[in-house]
Amino acid sequence: MKYKPDQRTKDFLIGAGLTGGALILLIYVLNNISVVADGVKYVVSGLSSVILGLVFAYFLNIPCKWIETRILVRMLPKASLVAKRTISIVVTLVLTFAIIAGVISIVLPRLISTLGLLLGNLDSYRASVISWVERLADSTNQTMESSLINTLTDSVEDFISKSMANLSSLLPAALSSAADMVSTIFNVVFGLVISIYILASREKLCAQVKKLATATLPKGAMERATEVVHVLDDTFQSYLSGQIIDAVLVGVECYVLSLVFNLPYAPLLGVVIGLTNVIPILGPYIGGIPCGFIVLVAGSPLKLIIFAVMVLVIQQIDGNIVSPRIIGDRTGVPGLWVIVGVMVGSYFFGILGVLLAIPVISVMLNLIREFTSKKLAAKGEPLETTAYYKYPVQQQIKETKARKRGSHRSREDAEE
Repeated sequence: MKYKPDQRTKDFLIGAGLTGGALILLIYVLNNISVVADGVKYVVSGLSSVILGLVFAYFLNIPCKWIETRILVRMLPKASLVAKRTISIVVTLVLTFAIIAGVISIVLPRLISTLGLLLGNLDSYRASVISWVERLADSTNQTMESSLINTLTDSVEDFISKSMANLSSLLPAALSSAADMVSTIFNVVFGLVISIYILASREKLCAQVKKLATATLPKGAMERATEVVHVLDDTFQSYLSGQIIDAVLVGVECYVLSLVFNLPYAPLLGVVIGLTNVIPILGPYIGGIPCGFIVLVAGSPLKLIIFAVMVLVIQQIDGNIVSPRIIGDRTGVPGLWVIVGVMVGSYFFGILGVLLAIPVISVMLNLIREFTSKKLAAKGEPLETTAYYKYPVQQQIKETKARKRGSHRSREDAEE
């Protein structure tokens, strides 16, 4: 008699086969990591225009959708969807190019001016350092030997000379990479064209992807995948929109305060600090160090101190007051995981990994919390994390909550 396995046995065999195949694939990848990495780089390089197009479309879709659904619906209520979509895409592209051109026009001339100022005043910087060290010695009533002063100034001069030599060596390297630059421009242009097509027919493309997924995935897996995609999209859009608004506010604050304290190149400082503020944790340092150097070169050590204190105050206010109100608790990522995510993302994916670390970790934590809650509810176990502390800590937490509730009730009774 021919054996016919039941459905449970079939499911077990299929699961075992898939698990075994996944383990074999993992072992192969680990043993041939360099070959796999080269293959991934080759595929990504070949699809770079398409990947850039998807990235551009995702970012541009935020203002494009807002213009179409919030502004054009009221201004042009009788216009067709094609007309509204076309106008929203054109307006978004014009605003994007205008912002990029404005940033370049602010940053590039000031950087060239600062570099020229640095190259033309090397001797005066040496004299300024000597004078500053002597004034410091006089103000502290200390005598400094001339050999120590010469050592300090020689070190500064040697540092500046080596920096200039490194900068001059960048020119041949830039010329030799002209072909790569042309290729990059080519990919960016075609990526932008692809993003326009994606924006123009985004509903149809999403429907086609959903249709294909529905046809190939089981019903339960399809529903779960849809939920995950919605969580990803909501988290990323909320985080990116909030970060952009926050960066603009920080840049404006830095620009206004730079004008108040009469710091050199106030527009440049505001733009650089604002742009780098998009990067979590590392952003203030990435933007503050070069800006501080520019302030020192074009200003004085006192202005550098003022700039450092100003940036520190701005970042503290932004991190503790402004940013939480703009982004809110949507991401809900603890500080430990923010640091871990930024470090891991920067190691594997560079600046893009740093930018996307927090929303990615937020999605992962939300999915883990949801999975854990379902499993605990099925077992009849408590869902609150405080229930799993050791007894003394758990008791302290309960007592703290009880005191807070008691003080809240007493305030309500007093108000009544």
